Amino acid sequence: MHRLGAWKRFVFLSVLSCLLFCLVPVSVDAQSRGRGADEGLLPPDADAAWRQDPYTRGEPEAMGVAGYTAMGRLPWGDDHSTMQIEEVLGAVQTLWVETAHFRVGSTLPEYKIEKEDKSKLQSDLKALKERLPRVKVKIRELDRWLRLHLYAMRLEDSYAKVQELLGVTDADFPSTAEEVAAADPFMGNGVFLGLRDKFCVLLLEKRSSLGRYGQRYGNASASGDSPLRLGFHGRGSLAFVTTEEFFEGHFDNDVSLHTHLVFNITIQLLNGFKDYYHTYPRWLIEGIAYEFMREVDELHPTFSGIKEKLSKELIESDWPVKVRKRVKVDYYPSAKSLMAWEQGEKLEFADHTMMWSRVDYLMKEHPDGFRRFLHGLKAPLPISGRSPTYEEVLARQDEVMLAELGFDADGFDELWAPWVLKNYPKR
Repeated sequence: MHRLGAWKRFVFLSVLSCLLFCLVPVSVDAQSRGRGADEGLLPPDADAAWRQDPYTRGEPEAMGVAGYTAMGRLPWGDDHSTMQIEEVLGAVQTLWVETAHFRVGSTLPEYKIEKEDKSKLQSDLKALKERLPRVKVKIRELDRWLRLHLYAMRLEDSYAKVQELLGVTDADFPSTAEEVAAADPFMGNGVFLGLRDKFCVLLLEKRSSLGRYGQRYGNASASGDSPLRLGFHGRGSLAFVTTEEFFEGHFDNDVSLHTHLVFNITIQLLNGFKDYYHTYPRWLIEGIAYEFMREVDELHPTFSGIKEKLSKELIESDWPVKVRKRVKVDYYPSAKSLMAWEQGEKLEFADHTMMWSRVDYLMKEHPDGFRRFLHGLKAPLPISGRSPTYEEVLARQDEVMLAELGFDADGFDELWAPWVLKNYPKR
């Protein structure tokens, strides 16, 4: 039994989750999808200058090279489209684009590039220029359209990372009801990692905008105090909505907003894998999200819920060093305990690093077994007419871990701890 420190009570940034469970397979036929009442219509100010993208200029060839399938008015949730979102947000100017796997909206303002982030942003702009040749790399400010294009590219990069992790491509998922029925093993109900429709992401400048959208289309209790993860059952889609005003304004830094988005969209992509019948256990899905977040930047972390008040010292902590120090003195949660942590439970900073480290070990030392583990754990449980309980998901976790990785929770501890001491730096 490993020693656990006393828990303190501090503020944290939570995520309000309003996901709807898909308990029975639904046809991937487009006629079965929910539709906004105004789909097929154009906004009254469709020709307004602010709606005109200076990088594609609406040219079909330029949009194709950029990987876009549509711009402007788009379908969105079960009972609303982007036009209705604009009506709810009021006078806020919202830009929209649709990629291969996402529909993305943004009200983000222009952004002055900060000196410390210049290198990263120039690298991102260089990558974007390959898709949008009119983009300039050496600039001092990102205009509103450029920010939308950057986040559309970053979202597709995250999608590719999750596909690589799972060892899948679009071709591995069913595109018709017949393919759904014939698939063995089951791969969900549609081509978007198993979902029937594209993932939706709405990036907002103001918390008040998130509150208005959340109360109208998410959850009546949504106050704008937390990001939203939503499920659109009719369309067969998952969404994420956030604002740069969260985290005491920390997300008005583009790198911080980027890592925040990577963390949360990774969770939604994994939620959607093989359709949303049940989610992965918390340690696993958040550990993967932390791994991908840290690949973007290690000094701008985001958290699902943390007890401590986030100081500069804590934010800039060296995670491998912190983990190693605890393992060295046998001061960490056991795998049996960690693997049972529930969603929404407030955890200490050290606990978040432990979830990341467990996944870091599995991804580096057992990549094939870890992939099989992820597939097996997301397969539908043999129940009908209800959502699986968390206890049933945890029982499946124990079975699949032993079958695909070759060890149980105790064996996990015995393998992981020595690996940390060998591979993580002392200082």
